[in-house]
Amino acid sequence: MITLVIVGVIAAITVPTLIAKYTEQQTVTKKKKFYSEISQAYNAAIAKNGPPETWKWVNSGAGSEDIMNILAPHLRIMNRCGAGGSKDKCFGNVTYKTLNPTVNWAVNPSTYQGYSASRLDNGFVFWILSRGNCNINEGAGKQQYICANIGVDINGYKKPNALGKDTFYFYITKYGVVPIGTKGATLFPLDTYCKLSSTTDRNGYACTAWIITNGNMDYLHGDVSW
Repeated sequence: MITLVIVGVIAAITVPTLIAKYTEQQTVTKKKKFYSEISQAYNAAIAKNGPPETWKWVNSGAGSEDIMNILAPHLRIMNRCGAGGSKDKCFGNVTYKTLNPTVNWAVNPSTYQGYSASRLDNGFVFWILSRGNCNINEGAGKQQYICANIGVDINGYKKPNALGKDTFYFYITKYGVVPIGTKGATLFPLDTYCKLSSTTDRNGYACTAWIITNGNMDYLHGDVSW
């Protein structure tokens, strides 16, 4: 009887931890899958349409829609939710949070009219915001020559609908698709924009680079740094 009690106590302690680790690893896998798919689509679009700096990077919803039109033939899209229109087919009626669950994300992709959004056949929902040109710099290395932002919610309608948990952000640049928050980032550095206690309304942006680089979500359990 004592042995059974001990086993039960150990199970009660370890099983939730194992489930959490498994869930985190699934998130990492899905995010890397999207990163691979969107990168391949971007490279295919460049091969077909020429260098990205020659595309129509108009800084508006129309510009976002133009870029989605260029990428769409290279992706398995089920639903389109154009800029300026209803996005119910892609998002549903949800309010997104930052990495800190007490803070709402500043720009809700389910309602923001500047985004052009699409739902893929694997359930990923992604959206594009044209930045107007390919000359914006927000850090060193490959976070230069930014053309657009691209976000993804890897499980669509399902919770938690939060930056750094199921929602992640990238740049589209002349170099390719680049995760936000890499070492040397100046606008969204890791120590501020991937920190559970941070109250910034874009907290979670920099977690994208952490996952791509390290293959884990350790930032959910304590502060991380480069």
